[in-house]
Amino acid sequence: MAYTTALASLSQPSHIDSSLLRCKVVSVADRFEAFEQHGIPAHLRVLFGLEPDRRYVTREVFVAELRVLTEAEKQALIRLLYVTADEVYLQPSELNSLKDSVVKVLKRQAGFAGELAAKLMVSYDDVHTDLVWRDYCIQHLADLYRQDPANSEIQQVLLRASKERSGNLAATALLAIRKNVSSGFTQEVLLQRAFALAADATYSDTVRLTALQVCAELGDIRVLPLAREINRSQSSIHLRMSAIAVLGRLGEVHDHELIKQYVLSSDTRLRTAAKAALELLNQRFATVE
Repeated sequence: MAYTTALASLSQPSHIDSSLLRCKVVSVADRFEAFEQHGIPAHLRVLFGLEPDRRYVTREVFVAELRVLTEAEKQALIRLLYVTADEVYLQPSELNSLKDSVVKVLKRQAGFAGELAAKLMVSYDDVHTDLVWRDYCIQHLADLYRQDPANSEIQQVLLRASKERSGNLAATALLAIRKNVSSGFTQEVLLQRAFALAADATYSDTVRLTALQVCAELGDIRVLPLAREINRSQSSIHLRMSAIAVLGRLGEVHDHELIKQYVLSSDTRLRTAAKAALELLNQRFATVE
């Protein structure tokens, strides 16, 4: 059965390397049998690319129709969270989106939050896992922590992720902490992490500008010297835009001149940010442009 399914799924060009065909057949067959050993219900095999229609959209439509799940279905979907793109015949971006949809279904299952959180933490901690999927894990863990703020394991993972230097995971984790200030984290912890990230030039611009925005939202004036330094430097446009916004929101009267230099910038984005910041300063200090 597995062999037949494998053969049916392969394209048949006029000139084909028979050894390559055998390798592909064995590969598909082995995967089918491996998933069978994990007790994948027959109707869920489409999600694992074990049916003739392997299109990503077909799988998303299938997931969208899932409602209350049996225990076997839950465990099969958990199994899907650990596969790699090549194992299920999808592009990495497609698999990440599919996993995201699957987790949303699992989050709706009564009494399953604790087990789901544990699985997501394992997935996040695997440094060999796709970086985008690790980011998704943090986002979902933020929601699960909001439901169960007594779960210290999730709290520690989110804190640890806010120090992660891979990609922009620290930014995602910082926003997860902000989302849970009223249900687990203190504002002091959020301020400490936000300022630390904003001030550390070894993090990506995305992480730093996110941290700057959080500092501004919380009214942390400690970030003002840093914002001025960034605006006097050759930092990226996006980072300077964020720093300009900080000065508009928290700055002092003398910051008017520093911001004003960007009003005539050749970059539309900097001009727009500067005008918005000046408007805020004018409202706060009744200055005249």
